[in-house]
Amino acid sequence: MIQLKKGREKSLRRRHPWIFSGAIERVTGKPGSGDTVEVRDASGKPLAQAAFSPKSQIRARVWSFDASLPPGSSAGASPSWTRWSS
Repeated sequence: MIQLKKGREKSLRRRHPWIFSGAIERVTGKPGSGDTVEVRDASGKPLAQAAFSPKSQIRARVWSFDASLPPGSSAGASPSWTRWSS
């Protein structure tokens, strides 16, 4: 799980899929490259599911803005992502 700094969820609410390293308050656990992480705002509210990238400035790339999905599910993935995963 990654928790964003206060006010850093604005771009996600506008459906921008990238989360930069400077927007992250903390990372829970030790997700590896490509692992699915739940994205939460500063108050702990779930926002999205994303692929984690620990060594990139773009630390996570959102693949679903449906935060209710279980990790690893592709049910709410964007159409461009699902096109390549079939």
